[in-house]
Amino acid sequence: MWLSVKIKQQSKSDCGAASLASIAAHYGMRVPLSKIRLYSGTDSGGATLKGLVEAARRFGFLADGFKGERESLDKIPKPAIIHLKKDDGYLHYVVLTKSSASYFHIMDPLDGEIQRVPRESLLREWTGYLILLSPSVESKKLNFKEETQISLIQWIKGLLAKRWIVLSGGILLSVLHLVSSLAVAIFIKYLLDDIIPSGGGDQLAKVSILMALILLLSIVISITRSVININISIDTDRELITNYLRHLFRIPLPFFNTIKTGELTSRISDIYRIRNLIAETLPEAVVAVVTLLASLALLFLTESKLALLCLAFIPLYLTIYIIHDRLNKPLMKCSMERASRFQSVVIESLRSVSTIKNFSNERFAMARTSLKLEELNNTLSQTGKVSIYAGAAAEMVSKFIMLVILSSGGGAVIAGVLTIGELVSFYTIAALFTAPLQQIAFAISSVREGSVAATRYLDIMALEEECSGSGVRVRADNLVVSNLSYSYPGRERLFENISFKIGRGKILLLRGESGCGKSTLAAILMMHMRPECGKIEVNGKSIFDLDPVGWRGSVSIVPQNPDLFGNTIKECIMDGVESNDYREIYEELCMELELNRIFESLPNGDATHPGEGGSLLSRGEQQRIAFARAVARKPSFLILDEATSSMDIRSEKIIERAIMKLKKEGTLILIISHKSRSCLIADEIIDMR
Repeated sequence: MWLSVKIKQQSKSDCGAASLASIAAHYGMRVPLSKIRLYSGTDSGGATLKGLVEAARRFGFLADGFKGERESLDKIPKPAIIHLKKDDGYLHYVVLTKSSASYFHIMDPLDGEIQRVPRESLLREWTGYLILLSPSVESKKLNFKEETQISLIQWIKGLLAKRWIVLSGGILLSVLHLVSSLAVAIFIKYLLDDIIPSGGGDQLAKVSILMALILLLSIVISITRSVININISIDTDRELITNYLRHLFRIPLPFFNTIKTGELTSRISDIYRIRNLIAETLPEAVVAVVTLLASLALLFLTESKLALLCLAFIPLYLTIYIIHDRLNKPLMKCSMERASRFQSVVIESLRSVSTIKNFSNERFAMARTSLKLEELNNTLSQTGKVSIYAGAAAEMVSKFIMLVILSSGGGAVIAGVLTIGELVSFYTIAALFTAPLQQIAFAISSVREGSVAATRYLDIMALEEECSGSGVRVRADNLVVSNLSYSYPGRERLFENISFKIGRGKILLLRGESGCGKSTLAAILMMHMRPECGKIEVNGKSIFDLDPVGWRGSVSIVPQNPDLFGNTIKECIMDGVESNDYREIYEELCMELELNRIFESLPNGDATHPGEGGSLLSRGEQQRIAFARAVARKPSFLILDEATSSMDIRSEKIIERAIMKLKKEGTLILIISHKSRSCLIADEIIDMR
C-alpha cells in the first residue's frame, strides 16, 4: 500500500513520532508531532516501541508491537512502523509501505520521502521489531477536528483577516507608488517625442513642476507605506509571541521533559519568519502581480511585438524558480533544524558551565558546540549559494530582456515603427516588468519558508492546555491517596498501589531509594500528571475534579531544584502572594527563617538579583529562600521534596522549627527525604519500594 501522506521529522529524536503521524494522516487523522511526543514519552533519546503503541492507542488505533522474522515483512499488513539500527549505530524508525521480490519501499522521516531500498540492505538494519496498527471503530468515531492540527492556510487567512484594512492600505499605497513610477516613463516619452521637438519651454516647466509634485508625493507614500509595514510587523510579533508564551505556560508540565529548551526558543525565530510572510512577502507579492499586469498592459499598448518578446522570457524565470525551489526546500528545513539544535547545545552548555569547568571539559564542550555550528554554517552556506546562483541566473535573464528590447527596439526606431521616446519609455516600463517577475518567483520560496516556520509554530500551539477555572483556593483538611500506580509513557511501571492519609496538623515522611518515584508522586499531587490508576481525594473529593490553578494556590512545594525566579530575592519569595498583610508576612518570614543573615552578606540586601536560577546563592541558601517562598503563600498542604538536602545542621533546625509551627496551625505536611533527622518530626513514615 502506498502511503498517501509523508511527514518529515523535526528533530533527530522525532523519527518514531513522524512515522506514527504519517500513518495516522494516511488514515485521515492529522496529529501534531508535539502531541505524539507527549503521549509516547519521546525525549532526547527518542521513543520506545511501547511508547509509540500507547500513543497510537490513545488516538483510537488498534496497535501492537511485535518481534518478527525476516519473512515477516512480506506478510504483515502495510503501512507499518519498523525499527532499524543504522550502520553508525543510530536507532531509527521508518514506515514500511510496500515489499517486492528485490526491494522494500519505505517512508524515511529523516527526509520525508518514499525510498526504494534493496531487501538485504533493509533486513541487515532491521532489529526485528515492528508496530502494526489500523483504525478502529473508536478512531473513526473521534471528532476529526479534535485530533487534527489547525489548517495552515486557515490560520494564515485568520492572521491576514485581522489586518486586512491596514494591509489593504499598504497595498493601495504601493500601487500609488507604482503609478508614480509609470508616470516617469510617460514623462520621458512626452519629453522626447513632444516637448523637445516642439521647443515648448513653458510646457516643459509646467510638466516638470507636475513631475516634481508627483515625485514628492511618491516619497510621502513610500514613507507612509514603510511605517504601515513596521506597525504590521510589530503587531504580528506581539500577537504571535504573546500567544506562544501564554500557551507555553498553560501546557502540562510533562511536555517540557520531551523537548529541549532550544527547540522551544527557536520558535521565536520561526515567528519572525511568519511575520515576514504576513507583513512583507504576501503584500509585496500582490503588488508585484499588479505591477506585472500594469506594466504588461502598457508594454502591449506601446509596442505589441516587443511585449511578446518580453513574454517569451517568462518560462525561463519559471525554470529558474523550479530548480531553485527544489534545491532550496530540503536545505531550508535542514537549516531550521540545525539552528534549533545549535541553540539547544549552547543553552545546555551554558547551564552546565560549572560542571564543564570543574572537570576541565572546556575543549569537549567547545568541540561539541563548534560541531553543531559547523553543521549549521555548512547548510546556510549551501542555501546562500543556491540563492546566489538563482539570483544571478534571474539577473542574467533580465539583462537579456533589456538587450533584446534595445536591439529590437532600435531596429523599430530605424524602420520608423517606434519613436525614440516610445523606445525609452518601453525600456523604462520593461524594467518594471522584470523586477516583479523576479520578486514573484522568489516570493514563493519565502512563502515556503514562512509555511515551514508556521507549521513548527502550530505544532506547539496544537498542544492541549490545562483546564483552568476561577482559581479559587481549596483548603485541604485531609488528603487520602488510595492504590496509586504510575508509569511514564513507554516505560515500565514506576510504582504501584501506594496508599496513605494525611490529616490536619500531621506530618508524613516518604522514604525510598533514588528513582523509585517519590518526586513523580509529588508531581502527581501537584496535578501535573495523572496516575494510571488509584485515587487522590482531598476533603472527600478527587483533586482531579478541582481547578488546577485553585488547587496549586492551596498547595506549596519546595522542589529538589529550588529554581528561584525573580529580579530580587524579595521578589523570589513574595511574587504571587496576594495578601493585605504582605509586609507583615515577609518580615515575619525573614525573622523566623533568619533570612536577614543571608541578606547581610549580599551587596543590596534582599534587593540583590539572585542570579539565574539563584546562582549567586549557595545551594543551602537557595533552599531556605525556596522554603520561604512556599510558606509565604500560607498553604494548607505543604510538600517538601528533599527540601533540606544541602543545608547545614543549623539551617535544618531553623526549617524544622518552621515546620512544627505549620503543624500546629493545621497544615498538612508531606516530607520526601533521605535524612534520618526527618524521622524525628514525622507522625508517620512510609517506605516506597
